[in-house]
Amino acid sequence: MLRIEQGRYEKEEVEKRICLFCDEKQVEDEKHFMLTCKRYEDLREQLWQKVEVIMACKRSEMTEEEQLNALIGDKFQPEEEEEKDSVAATQYKALTKLVMKFITTAMQQRRNVKEAMEGVKSARADTVHLATASPTSTSTST
Repeated sequence: MLRIEQGRYEKEEVEKRICLFCDEKQVEDEKHFMLTCKRYEDLREQLWQKVEVIMACKRSEMTEEEQLNALIGDKFQPEEEEEKDSVAATQYKALTKLVMKFITTAMQQRRNVKEAMEGVKSARADTVHLATASPTSTSTST
């Protein structure tokens, strides 16, 4: 879940729901995750290269809102009355698969980073615990 959603459950102010996976200090919402988070820049570039070919569009000619609508909105969704094997439906199905692959891969990266961060915290806690533990005294007789 993105911080925008997590913060709702924790009753956190929206502006404090900052992305933990990049240094942009932006609220981690769908727009940030899909379009601007530096963590997923390489994945996003791969996604858009394929989207531009399949959908015959150029990201550079779209506003951010249009880009977001293209990826997770209805910009390219075929009309209901179009046949399931129409060109538009086939393109949309390919687009959906690309977006899902992006999301799945990005979320796996998040889990990996989060696990690594938790491992570091755990290691630090163990170090602090060891450092504050009373030393075992060994007495030697002379």
